[in-house]
Amino acid sequence: MRRFPIILVIVAAFVSGAATASNPDLKSMTLRLSDLPAGFTAASSHAKSKAQLIKDQGYAMPGYVSGWESVFKRSEGFRTAEVDSNVAWYGSAAQAHASMLDTYQKAAKQGKKATRVSVGAPLGDEARAYKIPGTSGVVVYMVVWRYKNVKAGILFGGLPSIGTTAEGATRLADKQQKRITAAL
Repeated sequence: MRRFPIILVIVAAFVSGAATASNPDLKSMTLRLSDLPAGFTAASSHAKSKAQLIKDQGYAMPGYVSGWESVFKRSEGFRTAEVDSNVAWYGSAAQAHASMLDTYQKAAKQGKKATRVSVGAPLGDEARAYKIPGTSGVVVYMVVWRYKNVKAGILFGGLPSIGTTAEGATRLADKQQKRITAAL
């Protein structure tokens, strides 16, 4: 009978440790203002529930648990830039990988609009980068990667003359990956 309370304490410690591991601080996995080049301001930072994701894009991939998105902007007249830093937590690495495949298929359907470019550096367990031309000389670089069961992405858009480059997007993605690694 005396062992029962000790076993409960051990089980409770294991369960609470598992609960902490299964619910990471997603906000801490996205970029912070200090990670960005000078001149950016924080525009928004918020959780992305499964219901909100479905509302925004019409569906959620199987295994999606929750996500976080942080948006930063830089305005200098018509010379504006935006960085969108996001993470999505999946129930398993296989489900996060399936979400990556979905992203690759969507990029391929963009045809000439989305061109695959080099990521430029090792990033997570798998990664891809795309260049998406916009109007009036604006270009968007998208870096999307998976690390364990976290799918992450950086969208870096603006004029190339103010530093919107694939290398800049990859540098930001690398900073975000370091935050993801630290949070897990």
